[in-house]
Amino acid sequence: WMTGFGNFSFFYLKNDYSLIRVIQMLWRLNFLVLFLSLTHGTTYILYYICPLHTYFFLMVYATMGFAKHLNYSKYGLRFKLSILGLLLFLTWDVNLGLFRLLNFPFLSTEPKVGAKNGTLWEWYFRSTLDHWSTFLGMIFAANYPIVSLFLRKLEALPSYKCYLGKAAIAITLLAAFAIWLHGPFQADKLTYNSTNCYFGFIPLITYIYFRNLN
Repeated sequence: WMTGFGNFSFFYLKNDYSLIRVIQMLWRLNFLVLFLSLTHGTTYILYYICPLHTYFFLMVYATMGFAKHLNYSKYGLRFKLSILGLLLFLTWDVNLGLFRLLNFPFLSTEPKVGAKNGTLWEWYFRSTLDHWSTFLGMIFAANYPIVSLFLRKLEALPSYKCYLGKAAIAITLLAAFAIWLHGPFQADKLTYNSTNCYFGFIPLITYIYFRNLN
């Protein structure tokens, strides 16, 4: 989530797509893992959280850097995000072989430390759990100014209208959270793993809203 939100915000505000920026990010995300792998003889995939951040940082970079003039167009940015969403869906949610095509040159099916079924399967499993998270973070970042403006306008209303508006939002989020809590959250481990990428944003947004409620 924050990989999408933070990096989208940086590229949108700073418009910095230089090679230096990419190298800085790759170094920050991976230098400790590389030393651990070299000194302990372990595999990179064992520290899967770092590959995940790296992979999806590059996704944000490519999305924002391609035709970057569209980032400041009302419909251009939404068009780019729609294309990205479609690519994510076709790669992870539809069995077209795109995931294997994109990743097979870099991964293998041989058992390794941290990937007893091969790095290709391990990467598919790990990335599937979070393949929508970065995208949702980008969506949230793109709409953050609109949401912020809405809340400022809401807080400019008379107190009782402001409280009613915030209460309506809170009730809606709590209802969604209750449905998630008694539905997807109660599923068995395998089902939960396969569906959390679609529903995991519900408790997250609920928490963010109530944490910042005043």
